[in-house]
Amino acid sequence: MGDTDDVVMRNAVRRLAGALTVSVLLGCPAACSGADTAGGTGSASATARPVPPPGRSLAVPGSGWASAMSDARHSSATTAVGPQTATLRWRRRLEGDATPGPAVGRDGTVYLSSNAGILHAVDPLTGRDRWSFSGGGGYGSDLSTTPAVLTDDTVLWPGPRHTLYALDHAGHRLWSETFAATVLSPAVAAGGVVYVADTSGSLTRVDVGPGGAHHRGWTIPLGDGGSYASPAVTPDGLVIGAVGPQVVAVRDDTAHGVLAWRFPVGELIEVSPAVTPDGTVVIGANDPFEYGISSAGQLLWRYRKDSWSYSSPVATPDGRVWFGDHRGVLNVLDGATGAPLARHQPVTGPVDGSLGVWTAPAVDARGDVYWGTVSGHIYGYGPGGNQLFDLPTGAVVDSYPALGPDGTLYLGSADGTVYAIHS
Repeated sequence: MGDTDDVVMRNAVRRLAGALTVSVLLGCPAACSGADTAGGTGSASATARPVPPPGRSLAVPGSGWASAMSDARHSSATTAVGPQTATLRWRRRLEGDATPGPAVGRDGTVYLSSNAGILHAVDPLTGRDRWSFSGGGGYGSDLSTTPAVLTDDTVLWPGPRHTLYALDHAGHRLWSETFAATVLSPAVAAGGVVYVADTSGSLTRVDVGPGGAHHRGWTIPLGDGGSYASPAVTPDGLVIGAVGPQVVAVRDDTAHGVLAWRFPVGELIEVSPAVTPDGTVVIGANDPFEYGISSAGQLLWRYRKDSWSYSSPVATPDGRVWFGDHRGVLNVLDGATGAPLARHQPVTGPVDGSLGVWTAPAVDARGDVYWGTVSGHIYGYGPGGNQLFDLPTGAVVDSYPALGPDGTLYLGSADGTVYAIHS
């Protein structure tokens, strides 16, 4: 998400009436490159990978939504089937903007927070608090950050005052660690290793053990400039972050974080990276492009979207990449080549940010996709490009969504309302 000017723009956007749905599924010949019809460029040697037909089940481990965009690779996918209509199970108003994203534990407990700096553990059936925890102050930010829920049900919350809090399943504080700036969404790797980035541009390893044990390990500065990217982890263990206009890869040697490579893009990066199952790093920037980068730091493809994006890309287990942009388009690409596969554009209008997609998408087991917009709508689309529903909220929707183990969609809006959509 953006800086102070973007907050002003977000607060000034008007609700748009009416909707013209435009959803296009795009084909790709067997030997296409990462180029698209809008002028994208890609590797001349790249070939298209087979993409499952619409409706194929997306196999992913587990059915919870334990961290930002579901997991450390940022797949934003689940084994559950999401809602087919905009039927509300419940909605509730928090004490501040519901911009932070929800997480869902193994037992279905939903973890919600607001910019007022309070974390709520919520019953998934009723929306009522099981407990709440105050971080002692507000965020003062429009970043959508998300807690992480570990396998022992410890909750790691990137809270206010530059602090990462560890809470047990009953909401009791186990420990906390203070960082140099606002804490971004933690990435949980194997063996209790957690990677934490903050907006100063630093990346830190934290080892978390049972019973509240933890050890703060190495910290490495990623470079000059601010960072808005929550880290992602590749299949071979590289930690991917971003600072200023650079994508940065760090190798974890246990005792130290070691710079592996840097990849410069054209402008500031304000989204988190995603990693495809084959290790391709995907990220957008405040320039006209989305980038596919190899695990060795080489450009694989570049897709021309002709728009900025505050929507972090996600990379589902079938190799597809999904992200929104300021035009209000939800783009779907082949993650190996950058070839366009589909474009969902529920509303057409001026390219001024008022239609924009600032959330990451969430994708269910059927390939249904869900997202929110600056114009205040929550959308669901089927794998064939058909609109499942359009829920107008009357407020900017910039919270990153989550899907629960029963398929319930959780998403918040800037007026503090959280929606649980289930059908």
